[in-house]
Amino acid sequence: MDNNAQQSDDFGAFLESVQRAVKPGEVGSTGNIKIMNMLAKLGEVDMAQLVAMVELPWSDFTTGIESLKSAGLVIVNETTQGGKVQLTSDGQRWASALSSPNKEG
Repeated sequence: MDNNAQQSDDFGAFLESVQRAVKPGEVGSTGNIKIMNMLAKLGEVDMAQLVAMVELPWSDFTTGIESLKSAGLVIVNETTQGGKVQLTSDGQRWASALSSPNKEG
């Protein structure tokens, strides 16, 4: 039973991070999903490459990155060229959940 309680706690923390990253009605939430999907496909990506791939205005992109960062879903590693972005383990689970069809059972 302890294992089930641990899974429930993990899911609760995961759900909270998703809710922090994508607030209903928030302008950047579609952008956040684009960023997460692209990072799920590519792994660690240069910031400049990522903004070009997701095709978002710079202000929306930076707002999305900050939102995802504060939710614990992405890590930004600063470099002399600007930075590289990658998903955290929670971010990987979130992106995987988004891309998987709902399965019951």
